Amino acid sequence: MKALKVLTIGLLIVVITIASLIGIYKKDEYRVRNLIPDYKKGMSFSTQRLISMKADDSVQETLIYDKEGNLVKNKEEGIEYTEENGYKIEEIMVNPNEKLTLENFEKSKNILLKRLKNLNAGEYKLTLNNETGEISVLIQENDNSDMISYYLEQSGKFELVDAETEEILIDQTHLKDAGLLYSQHLDDDGKTEYHVFLQLKFDKEGTTIINELNKNYVKKTETVEEDGETKEQSVSKELTILLNGTSMGTTIMTNIFYNNTVAIPLGSSTDSAEFTQISENASNIVNILKNGAMPIVYNQEETTEENVNNLFEIYELVFLTIQIIICIYLIARFKIKGMLASMLSIGFLCTELIVLRYTNVIITETRNDRNNSFRTN
Repeated sequence: MKALKVLTIGLLIVVITIASLIGIYKKDEYRVRNLIPDYKKGMSFSTQRLISMKADDSVQETLIYDKEGNLVKNKEEGIEYTEENGYKIEEIMVNPNEKLTLENFEKSKNILLKRLKNLNAGEYKLTLNNETGEISVLIQENDNSDMISYYLEQSGKFELVDAETEEILIDQTHLKDAGLLYSQHLDDDGKTEYHVFLQLKFDKEGTTIINELNKNYVKKTETVEEDGETKEQSVSKELTILLNGTSMGTTIMTNIFYNNTVAIPLGSSTDSAEFTQISENASNIVNILKNGAMPIVYNQEETTEENVNNLFEIYELVFLTIQIIICIYLIARFKIKGMLASMLSIGFLCTELIVLRYTNVIITETRNDRNNSFRTN
């Protein structure tokens, strides 16, 4: 029985060692896949993505004024609108010089840091050039990199606009809080359809504006029917909803006004997996709105940097070499007992390595960078 126990434990250790150091492979369609997951490596040992954000220095709009100071709205053919001909040319920049201040640079940096935290970016490094305002964000290249890059680029602005005149009726300056609302109902096929809404709460002044809009943008009219009966009808002006500069569609006030708040539909689905993705995107939108709008408009460029750091493999080799030396010493010193101790030691370490692969443990180097913002989970 004792020999059988030793043999069983020995075989189990061999299986664990093979699974940990080599892997367990299975044929998956046209390729072979390792069933044991890879180590979760930090930026020190993996490919990195560098996101460079530079303040937009382009011209947003060019205004032309005549000699009397009147704005030229419609250009006529055959006329050269130049300063030599008495016209005044004014260029409206995307980022006026008064916005390009150290205070706004720091504010943009802090907003991006909050976004990275809420997006669970893991390990990242953010640096700010105080003179130019350029912000560099270094993140790990993985399945979430595109999503992180997308949400870092968003302006964080909310605007409710008159669909006809394009007048901004209310924006994020009055935004007090943002959250999500969920609902469900049966569709025509009898399937449960899930909905998610963005709920926006405003400060005292913003609530007053919203209540006024609810009155002014829903007008009641009376019509006389053929039988002489008077019937009351509601005619609503249309509104356009802008989130991060992107139109969420045109609607009327009665569709989005609810209990002194605005509720904007963000998506729906009968598929639970698809709705989970919709909910995650909605949560990211909420976090961005809560963190505030970017005071400066940035242009974003990205480059991928292949990591040539092979320290992880070196660490593995050194670790394996030390373990082999210890096993040789134990076997030479204690014979059979040393061999058993070596087997148990190898089995324990390999089991620990497998646990590292399956748990949310990121293997990285310790850093101490006081000048730059750095974080890891």
